[in-house]
Amino acid sequence: MIGTRERDDPATEQEDVQRALALVAAIPDYPEPGVVFRDLTPLFADARAFAVVIDALVAPFLGRFDAVAGLEARG
Repeated sequence: MIGTRERDDPATEQEDVQRALALVAAIPDYPEPGVVFRDLTPLFADARAFAVVIDALVAPFLGRFDAVAGLEARG
């Protein structure tokens, strides 16, 4: 279940966050000058790093909502 990963000690958790950040590639000036494209694909491929990111996103909201609905409209 999302947001329920067992917490490691704070030092290990910080290392996990740093590792997840390191997986995000920055490609400067793509698709045009002045834009930095962030490639998240390597992060998605690493289950533990992805779980760390999801837990960090969920943590501020734990216990505040019963459900979350997502709408998709790409056609």
